[in-house]
Amino acid sequence: MMKLAPLAALTLCFGMAVAQAQTTDFDVTTASDVVVLTFDVEHDMIAEPTLLPLLRIYGDGRAQIHVPPYMHGAGEYVRELGRDELLRIVQSMADDGLLAFDAEAMRAERNAVLRNRGVLYHVSDDTHTQIDVRLERLGSKSDVTRTVRWTNIYNDARTFPNMKQIQALAELERELFEIVTRTAAEGAR
Repeated sequence: MMKLAPLAALTLCFGMAVAQAQTTDFDVTTASDVVVLTFDVEHDMIAEPTLLPLLRIYGDGRAQIHVPPYMHGAGEYVRELGRDELLRIVQSMADDGLLAFDAEAMRAERNAVLRNRGVLYHVSDDTHTQIDVRLERLGSKSDVTRTVRWTNIYNDARTFPNMKQIQALAELERELFEIVTRTAAEGAR
């Protein structure tokens, strides 16, 4: 196993209050048959969504990419991201607090901002983002999966520029989507 840098290991906080939270150390597997990160986006306007996620990244950095028929460059692709890039993505999620993301608390904060602004805010034809990360608990044979789900992240990132986790999630989605679209563009040549 490889430790995440610059931390000795990845530490996640569980619970609502950091002062009261317990911490546990995790690592990212190097196993080529274990999916470490899964990324998918589902659009309400798509009549027949696909069952495969857009992106699956394995412990060795191999990425399987599924570009659905409604996207340019539709097809199945494999690319090597490398171990360093995988660790950088997971580390950035930890640094930005996304591995302890509390969607309910974020929605409450977003709704409070809207109430304070006196603004009615609604998006039709939602886009749902889901990112799953599988980490190994250090000193144990068990693993833990963290799921980050959000609806309409791009709209919320524009509307709520001061919500740091929303901004971080939007940036992560852009980065992961760039891996998908760049691979499809390279493969479609």
